[in-house]
Amino acid sequence: MKRFILLPTLAIILPLQARNLQTEIDSAFIHYFKTGRMEEIDRIIKALPLENKSSNNRYINYWTAYARYKKSLCAQSNPAEEFQKTARIELSEALHSLNKIKNKESEDYALLSILKNYSVAFAAAIKIPFVSGEAKKYAQTAIDMDPQNLRAYLAMGIRDYYTPAVYGGKTRFEELFLKAISLQDTYSDNPNDPTWGKNDAYYYLLDYYCSKNMEKARLLFDEALKLYPDDPRILQFK
Repeated sequence: MKRFILLPTLAIILPLQARNLQTEIDSAFIHYFKTGRMEEIDRIIKALPLENKSSNNRYINYWTAYARYKKSLCAQSNPAEEFQKTARIELSEALHSLNKIKNKESEDYALLSILKNYSVAFAAAIKIPFVSGEAKKYAQTAIDMDPQNLRAYLAMGIRDYYTPAVYGGKTRFEELFLKAISLQDTYSDNPNDPTWGKNDAYYYLLDYYCSKNMEKARLLFDEALKLYPDDPRILQFK
């Protein structure tokens, strides 16, 4: 499985292991939905540039993009215009951070696909087919580069889930999300690689099954709850 290469100087540039960063970011995301406050995720985002003064460390750029994506999702959940503006700004910054990474790997393309698909929510109608096409292209690239990367299948599933059937969507998302939850979080021993995404696949499957097959929904919910007992999106199906 192709993964990021751990640079010899990483201990100097990245004192925090990425799994700790991921845990902090995900905890801050949950904190927002419990309290409505963004101070935790803001603290993480403000600290990251200090660790990446040269702006060329792929791990810091990746996790900065992930953190800003999560903040954008927090803001986007509030319909107030000021929050919607924050969501757009944070998404733009997330894409900027991710695009700094040269020679992208499967993980980079998977996150880039997810960000592109999410950006459809803010795109002008005339640009939506183009942006959606980019999301599909990046997801397929992620799958081709690493067929065991669950986040690559998640990305392709999200794109299909939100694409109207008239435009060729809503045909494969169940298969793709099931593939995602069947894979390991990571096959790498590198502590800087991401492990997120499986809970997202569970969320989309639950959202679908609750409208189509309640027996499947109940079974999947029990499975998801054991793995992610604090995930607010999973808990809403309780």
